[in-house]
Amino acid sequence: TIKNRFNLELVSRSDNNISEKLDDCVICFEEANCLTRCQHSYCFRCIHKWLQQKNKCPYCQSYIELDGCKLAVLI
Repeated sequence: TIKNRFNLELVSRSDNNISEKLDDCVICFEEANCLTRCQHSYCFRCIHKWLQQKNKCPYCQSYIELDGCKLAVLI
């Protein structure tokens, strides 16, 4: 598993298991590229900013951290 400085798991955007779960970011409604442990989709910019204020998923209120989120990238 490749990790970046935020300790996100980098996954291929072309992976069907990931691409099927990524919807639009529920904060800004742009294309999402980050999937939380609770399986909700956000763009990295929005969820990173959100988690600086609260450690809860904006959608379901589950406790989350960037550690453990999956970042979909082109590989």
